[in-house]
Amino acid sequence: MKTLRTMVLASLLAVFLLLAVTLGAAAAQGQADDASISPSNLTATPGTERWGAVLWLEWEAPSNENYNKHHRVWYWETGDKSTVSSGFVSSGLTKIFFFNSWLEAGKTYSFQVESLETDENGNQVLDENRYQRTGGRSNIVSYTAAASPDASNLTAVQSGAQVVLTWIPGNHPNIAEQHIKRREPRKGWTTIKVGADDATYTDSSVSAGTRYIYRIESWSADGSKLGVSRPAKVKVE
Repeated sequence: MKTLRTMVLASLLAVFLLLAVTLGAAAAQGQADDASISPSNLTATPGTERWGAVLWLEWEAPSNENYNKHHRVWYWETGDKSTVSSGFVSSGLTKIFFFNSWLEAGKTYSFQVESLETDENGNQVLDENRYQRTGGRSNIVSYTAAASPDASNLTAVQSGAQVVLTWIPGNHPNIAEQHIKRREPRKGWTTIKVGADDATYTDSSVSAGTRYIYRIESWSADGSKLGVSRPAKVKVE
């Protein structure tokens, strides 16, 4: 009887050890899978492009082919998750930019990239609740937004036979003047120079039936372009 009891206990112990080894292997596999489906080495680098001051975000895609095509970028004011926002990135991109004018000068923002699951055709995979199935998330990087030389909030509104422009000038100590750039179909850009602090302009040289595109450029005294606004469009009736 004692021998039978010993055999039963030994069998139970063997089953327990086998289960522990199996669970340990599964956990290790799960950790490996997490690494293979997560973006990595996220960096944030400020720069200046022809369209204005930007913050470049760049990362390495996951090695798992079902998680390296579509990504979502999360960002928020550091220390305040109530401000979290997201932007969708697709087509295998691993580098995007934020306009400096989208961020408030002096505030620190955190950024993180999340992978999204795709099928063999590159289509997003949805769960039973029709939500995008996600993979892993990258490291978090922070960036303190600098004063932006880009003018912002540009609007172009017809008023009678004129177009009234309003905007918020860029915030940079080296801005000496602003250039209003105007373009109409099949023609190049024309330039109207205004002061560094000007925030409105009335364009009287417009024609009925014509569409116009405007943008505001910030320039330094030595002739360097420091920033540029997003465009505004209007059709004069």
